[in-house]
Amino acid sequence: MRTLLTLLISLVSPAVFADALTLHVPGEHWSLLLESPPLKTVKDDASGRAYQYWGTAGRLNVSLQSDNGQCPGTDTDSEWHKCMLDRVVNSPIVVSPSVEVTNTSLGQMVSYLGRVTVGGKTVESVNVNILFMKNEKECNLHMSMLLPLTEDDKAMFVTLVNSSRVVEK
Repeated sequence: MRTLLTLLISLVSPAVFADALTLHVPGEHWSLLLESPPLKTVKDDASGRAYQYWGTAGRLNVSLQSDNGQCPGTDTDSEWHKCMLDRVVNSPIVVSPSVEVTNTSLGQMVSYLGRVTVGGKTVESVNVNILFMKNEKECNLHMSMLLPLTEDDKAMFVTLVNSSRVVEK
């Protein structure tokens, strides 16, 4: 599992979706754009300088958190990435040996297997967090999908990761 997402992203040809998801971060002159299947919005909330989006499509979840102060006292991107990585890795759902960190054109990607118990049954998911900063906003784009993954699921996940980008308004 450790290299599952790295292999997926490098070997699978991305599928193309008819819909593009554009998340407009309030008060900013940029948006996050990614090719995605149509998502049902669960949360789309801006309070102060913070923004949070969460959408789902079947077993797929996509979320974006953008705010200041998730990691106070970090003066550089590398310090912030380390702080955020520590927060992700120390989550109780993360299967530690599965964690892999790579770079994407958007930011630092942290991929891992998540495992939880629901109603006495173990449920696993593939997770990706892409951590990036834009205009002093600390951003965490998270994508997850329940296992097992079909070939179409893998292609969709690759497209989500590879198409994620910031666009200026």
